[in-house]
Formats: sequence, structure tokens, C-alpha cells
Amino acid sequence: MDQSNSPITLSTWDEFASNECNEIELLLDSFPIITASNIKAVTYNGLSLSTTPVTIFTINKESTHYTSLRNWANDHMAQILQLKSSKPSLLKIPSITPIINLPQVKDNIIWIQASISMSNTTQRLWYLACSNCNKSAPKDCESRFTCPNCASENCEPKPRSILQLEARDETGVLPITLFGSEAERVTNITSEKISTMQTQEHEELIKSINDSKDDKTYYIRVTPSVQQAYGQEIKRWNVKEIQLGTSKLIH
Repeated sequence: MDQSNSPITLSTWDEFASNECNEIELLLDSFPIITASNIKAVTYNGLSLSTTPVTIFTINKESTHYTSLRNWANDHMAQILQLKSSKPSLLKIPSITPIINLPQVKDNIIWIQASISMSNTTQRLWYLACSNCNKSAPKDCESRFTCPNCASENCEPKPRSILQLEARDETGVLPITLFGSEAERVTNITSEKISTMQTQEHEELIKSINDSKDDKTYYIRVTPSVQQAYGQEIKRWNVKEIQLGTSKLIH
């Protein structure tokens, strides 16, 4: 909960789910003041926060901000208690939908749990993107250019990762495409670094993704989109978030 009286969901992943999250859970009754740096803001369907591999937590650390927030919490304890009683304090990740059931799902926020692999082992792992809209930059663009996609001026070309993958659970296979930070979450390599890698390094990276498909499980948040093709509506699935390992959600 922040100073605007709005609750914000913080998703913790991997080691944070079993370390900091458990520590925070033990302190919930005392309403801890939490500081987090290097976190990711997700604005789809409202603001929420998510840890990244380089997130740093501090809990109840004395500072000017700590004192200010503690005083605010004490002054608004009635609202905090009301919110706490109306929501569970700790939730596991939302329910998982089997891939085979995706065509029948009506929700706009859907999570699947799946392993991932890459059947197209010769695919390009990055492209040059517009710094404003992330769509492909013109091949002959200069250091600054007017983007033909978003019409913004003074755009810069920047490397952006792209992975074409297959997500697989016990019920089926779903083709997915990851871009930017979500692709980096799988490779653990920045887009800038991938753009400088040689062909052999690309092949080794793809091999490592395929070799780990039986050892790693991902939580993948997808949303539906309807496209027209040959006079028919076809439902496709866009990846909004991908995370490795166990997740817990803190309210």
C-alpha cells in the first residue's frame, strides 16, 4: 500500500520468493516498510511490480523515507486494517490454465505453466528497433531517424532481443514470441550483448535453452488477441510476462 491509499501487487520470483518474501510474510502483522530497487513496473491491467534478477530489498531500514512512511501508516491505520481484512495478505500465483483449454478461456489475464524450447535453431535472436515504439528500425537508418512506424522524430536504433519458442505442458504446445526484457529473462543476456555475439555463440545459446527444457518451468502470462485471416477470426496469444520458478504475490 502506498501513500495514495492504493494497494500495489508485488510479485517475487526465484530466490526472492523463498527468502525475502518469507521474511516479509513473518513481519506482515507489524506492517513493515519495504524499499525495493531495480524492480519492474507492469502497467497492463493496472500498476503492479515485479522483481528482476538484480532487485535489492531493504526491510524496516531507518531513513527519512522510512520515518515519513511509518508516520503515515500510523495515521492511516484504520484504512490499512480495513484493506488487510478484505484481502488475503499472501497469495500464490493465479490459477494455471492448461494449454489445451486456452481456446475456451474468456479471461483477459491467463497464466500457463510450461517448459520452453526452440525448434527453429537458426533464427535471428535480435533486431534493430526504434527506441520509441520498439518496432523494426529502417535498415539504412542513421544514428537519429524519423520512425516510419510511430512517426516520432529523433529516434535511435537499438538492439532488441527476440525469441520464437514453443511453450509445452502436459496438454499441448503453444508457439510464443518473446521480445526485449522478457526474452532477456530467458537468456540472462542483454540485447546489447546478444547483438555482438558471433554465430557460434548464438548456436550455443540456443542449445543451452533447449538443453534446459526438462529442468526449468516457467510461469507465462498471456493475453488473447483476435486477428483476421482469410475471412476468419483467429485467436492468438501474446506474452505479457514470463518468470522462472516459483512465485508468490504480496499485497
